[in-house]
Parts: sequence; C-alpha cells; structure tokens
Amino acid sequence: MSGLKRYQCPESAEYAHDEAPADFSFEYVLNADSLRNTDPLPYVLQILTTVPGLSSFSSQIFMILSELYSNALEHGVLNLSSDKKSSNDGFSLYYEEREKRLANLQHGYVKISVKVTSDDGNRTLVLYVEDSGSGFDFQNINYDMSNTELLYNRGLALLDQLCSKLEFSKGGSAVAAHYHWQVGLDS
Repeated sequence: MSGLKRYQCPESAEYAHDEAPADFSFEYVLNADSLRNTDPLPYVLQILTTVPGLSSFSSQIFMILSELYSNALEHGVLNLSSDKKSSNDGFSLYYEEREKRLANLQHGYVKISVKVTSDDGNRTLVLYVEDSGSGFDFQNINYDMSNTELLYNRGLALLDQLCSKLEFSKGGSAVAAHYHWQVGLDS
C-alpha cells in the first residue's frame, strides 16, 4: 500500500453536499391539453429535492407548490368557487365539477417558474405561478386560520405561514411565494 497516494480536495471543493451553492431556474408551462393529462407537481418536486439542503423541507415545499398549483388550476383556469365546499356534500360536488370542467377544457394555461438562489448561508426558493384566469381580489385576503369550522379558504393562510413572503400580481392571476432556509439548520 506504500505506492498509493492519498488525494486531498482543494479548499474550494471542500463544501459538504448540503453547503454547496445551487443557483438555477426553470419554467414549466402547461396548456389546456397538458392540464387535462398531466400532474406537474411530482416533476417539479423531484427537481427541487435535488437542491442541496432543500430536500429536508420537501413536505413543506410540496404543500406550497400544491396549494399554488391547485389555486391556479381550480380558481384561475377552471373558474371554480370555493363556496361550494361549505359542506361535506359540497366537496364532492366541487370535485365532480372540477373533473367535468377539466375534461372539457379547451383554452388556458398555468405557468410554474422556479428560481433557487444562494447568498452565503441563506438560500431562497421562489415559486411563481401564473394562470390564464381573471384573478381575484388579493387586496382583501383573510389569513385567519382560527376558524376551524370553515372547511375551505384556508390555503392562502397556510401559504402565509409557510412562506417568508407572498407577492400577488397581474390582478391576482399570478403569485410569487418566497421560501427561505439556511445551510446547517436543516439536518
């Protein structure tokens, strides 16, 4: 074994895997046909779980992403009202109507843009979701989750709790959700 040399990594390569910076972005646009036939969430989440350190937060990221996407699809593109979910029977009627509208969808889109940046030990994930709908009154959002009797309209309050910042634009048909995490605190 005396002929074997031990290789040492240069200082710049000594980052632990979850400390390595990962700055990138990508965009996923689904048209009407794709919205009828594809669930983009597993694909987007699969990419995000490869980000060093972010995989520890995959359940939170999935909740954020699924809430943003379902709001865009159901309320933006399909123009469904959450008021139908005011009873247990209303939930099944809501999802029956969702499936019917989705099957007949001819126009519309949902765009998911993802950006990951790193600055020293701070990392930021920005999930931007835009839809072809007419938007909503985001100026008067109620983020109160204390009413446990309410069976619906709790998604934005959940997003507000999980994200460091929510930014609405395009009349409410676009939202950017900012999620921050720090290296070394995710183990």
